[in-house]
Amino acid sequence: MIEEQNLKQGIQTTDTEKEVEHLLHSKKALISYSDLFYATAKDLGYEQRFLVETLNSFKATPNPYPIGMFLKKHSPYSEFFNHK
Repeated sequence: MIEEQNLKQGIQTTDTEKEVEHLLHSKKALISYSDLFYATAKDLGYEQRFLVETLNSFKATPNPYPIGMFLKKHSPYSEFFNHK
C-alpha cells in the first residue's frame, strides 16, 4: 500500500518529548507505548481533548505489552495501519 500511494517510508528514533512534538507537527506516524505517549503529552501541556481531536490510535499487538500507533486524523497512513 505504501508504494501504491507513493508514500515515503523511513525510520527515525527520538526521545519521548520530541516524539510528541514530531507527531503533532508533521505528516508522520509513530509507534509507541500509548501510556507513555499520553503521559508525556500531558506533561508537555497538551490537553486530552486536543489529543483526542487530533490523533488516531491503533492497537498494534494483543500481547501483554501492548503498543499502539499514533497519527494525525485524516492521515494518508490511517488505512495502512488500521488492520481489522
